Amino acid sequence: SLSHLIYFYHCFSQSLMLICVVPSCWQAPFLTNVQSNFVNGYVRCQFSRKINTGAQHDRDLSQKSYLLFAVNSDKTASPNSALSAKHNEMPLISPDMYAGVDNFLYQINSTALPQVQINLTPCSSGEKGCITFPAGCMSQSSCKYIFTQRIVDDDMVEFELSAKTHGWVAVSFNDEKMMNGGDVLACQAFVGGVYAKNLHNVQHTNQLDDGKDPAAFLSNISGSVVNGIVSCRFRRPLATGSPFDRNLSKPHYVQVGISHGQAHPSDPLVVKHDHTPLVTLHRISVHAVGMLGDFDKKQLIKAHAICMVVAWIGLSSVGLLLPLAFKRNTFQDSATWFKLHRGIMVTVWCLTMAGIALIFISAKRWISQAVYHASIGVAVAAITFLQPLGAMLRPKPDAASRPVFNILHGVAGLSAQGLAIAAILLGIGHYQNHFAVDHLLFLLLIISVAVSSSFWVLSFIAKLLFANEANPENQKLLHSTLQESDFHQGIARCNPQRLISIFLLVLYILFSVGLAVAACVLLGEAELAM
Repeated sequence: SLSHLIYFYHCFSQSLMLICVVPSCWQAPFLTNVQSNFVNGYVRCQFSRKINTGAQHDRDLSQKSYLLFAVNSDKTASPNSALSAKHNEMPLISPDMYAGVDNFLYQINSTALPQVQINLTPCSSGEKGCITFPAGCMSQSSCKYIFTQRIVDDDMVEFELSAKTHGWVAVSFNDEKMMNGGDVLACQAFVGGVYAKNLHNVQHTNQLDDGKDPAAFLSNISGSVVNGIVSCRFRRPLATGSPFDRNLSKPHYVQVGISHGQAHPSDPLVVKHDHTPLVTLHRISVHAVGMLGDFDKKQLIKAHAICMVVAWIGLSSVGLLLPLAFKRNTFQDSATWFKLHRGIMVTVWCLTMAGIALIFISAKRWISQAVYHASIGVAVAAITFLQPLGAMLRPKPDAASRPVFNILHGVAGLSAQGLAIAAILLGIGHYQNHFAVDHLLFLLLIISVAVSSSFWVLSFIAKLLFANEANPENQKLLHSTLQESDFHQGIARCNPQRLISIFLLVLYILFSVGLAVAACVLLGEAELAM
């Protein structure tokens, strides 16, 4: 097989690229003495080019430039076009600049790009302040995220950031536990290098501070991308004078996030973070040293999720099934089923109101990113709140309007149940933005919905099969016939319809409550995600 050279101008990095590609049917301009082959999986090429071609986009190779090395081993490109397939790994960049007339030896290996080493030992000795995730990790290889701060002059702070990503790692300072208004410092990996950025958040997007220089007010910048870890070190004044930058001499909440998405060095961080950024439990000063406390565990979000799962996965369907499927088949008097129904639904009401209160206390605002989950949840809460008020106005059993009330009350309950399940399924996706959720949780919820639907169907089938026995006149005749002995009364109490109904009800309660408890355990044990 032959190979050829594609020779083009890379508009982003302003660099000339000479690439060996397989196969070949086209000769690149300005290149001569081209010799190339493809043997045993290796592409080899040799060629000559003038030091200065005079072409608009060609560099003068008598001037020093950094060398960038990239490989794609999976895809090919058309000989007559630029490379459409991305490199397999982050390109390597030479540590020094070279000219085409220089003689040099550059070995590409894992040590070619020295890693910015972040020493966490001074965190324990009180020489600088540190935040690590997971808590307790003490090296760049074991930590998913590292943030350190140290006062180097009276008015200058040195920051260090590190994360396991091939995109960006950022820290934000804010007076509130939110993105909007945050003063953001970020390190962005791009084309083998690391670029420091000084940004600010507007709602859920970020912008450059001066609109031109992404590294405005930053100095002593160094960075590396080694073994999938982006690391950087830089300095910034305590007060830059910019209206977008916070005065770092005052305590702020520290918010941290990472993303595997990339952005051009001159652009803001256009790719969203992988998970909802973590935020410190308390405000922190840049003068603080040592391990700077833990992140907000978001326990209110967990409590909200557990309340809703217990209410609508574990209890509500049982409370709804009692009057609809088991009212006449299971209980010998109306007081028993009604007391159970009322007790269960009052518990559902309390858990729902508590869940709504918890999430509003946690978020303190309407969350636009979870608008569908939140809107459906509010609708469920509204129906739930009104249900007991309607129940208190129900007509007497023999009133002509009682059937209408029964239909409306039942439809409202069933609607709340369906909407609640939809909200929970949507909510699990948002829960994953905060916590590392076990996939078993999704399976449990799907099984719960399937079991709920199955038992509803089975219950109504049982009701239809024993419709004659459920008829009040037939029941009255049966009991009058079997009043002669306790044995006969026992038979009346143990008729097949009642036994099947009791069996289905007990089985359903065990399944629904068991699944809800298992789901709550998974929700409660979920760790913070980044």
